[in-house]
Amino acid sequence: MTEASFAYDAERGCVGEIMDQLGQDLYLRPIGGGVEWSVESTRARPATRTEITAAKTGLLNPSPPSEPKIIPLVEPCTRPCAICQKAGRQSHH
Repeated sequence: MTEASFAYDAERGCVGEIMDQLGQDLYLRPIGGGVEWSVESTRARPATRTEITAAKTGLLNPSPPSEPKIIPLVEPCTRPCAICQKAGRQSHH
């Protein structure tokens, strides 16, 4: 993926992978997987290399949206990893 595939959501203070854009809304997903959310494109900008690295290493993590606009069916992850645990895709052991 290129840096252009990621956006910084200024409203939530986090980086997400750009999944789609419909009208003025960007649809983002946490790096490593998780619940997709939307943000107005005027409240987002391309993520910097530093922000992408911080998000990938867990230093900059999105918090769950208070009112998710999209609630996709997400299959549980079967690989034990901290990223999926933080994203709620598997139980903590």
